[in-house]
Amino acid sequence: MEPIGVINYGYGNIFSVINALDYLNLEYKIIEKPDQLQEYQNVVLPGVGSFGNVMRKLNELDFNNAIKNYIDRDENLLLGICVGMQVFFSKSEESEKITGLNLLEGSVKKLTKIDKNYIDRIPNIGWRNNFVESNNKFLQDNLNNKETYFIHSYYCEPNEKYKDVSYIFRNQEKIVSSIFDRNIIGIQFHAERSKSQGLSLIKEIFSNWRNHY
Repeated sequence: MEPIGVINYGYGNIFSVINALDYLNLEYKIIEKPDQLQEYQNVVLPGVGSFGNVMRKLNELDFNNAIKNYIDRDENLLLGICVGMQVFFSKSEESEKITGLNLLEGSVKKLTKIDKNYIDRIPNIGWRNNFVESNNKFLQDNLNNKETYFIHSYYCEPNEKYKDVSYIFRNQEKIVSSIFDRNIIGIQFHAERSKSQGLSLIKEIFSNWRNHY
């Protein structure tokens, strides 16, 4: 497997991602400058904090343009985790005056408080079971009926044209948990904190996803 580049833009906490890659014995390098992106065919964009703060740092360091150029090449694969997934979209209710990377069509919305049950509180924290409606074998094998760990107050609502998507249920509310669109993959949950299931998914994404698009 090609080495994995981990984008360090000075805001997202990259240490849990690094620990996961170390555990999996996957070779990686830290990307500190935008022009280093083109040295890798596998890249992770970690995300911690708010949509607005993440985009401000990416814009400030010119990672925004470098990421857009990076995914123009089909052989390159970009994985965004949590807020790293959310900034793939053009806008978010969390930071309405900030424009996202606009790599995927759709928007990011705030979770609504349904009732007093623990599972419906905001933020959505804990282990949730994923389900897949797509017949894509990769998603079926690696995400359908698999539990992963979530901590978020906002969720992605992609355009209906995207078919390779997984979901969780929050009471009767169907929430997107991941989206796979050729060489762009976003996961709302923290795969790096989802024990063996999440670690296996990270390895499978960089090892086998290309065989399914």
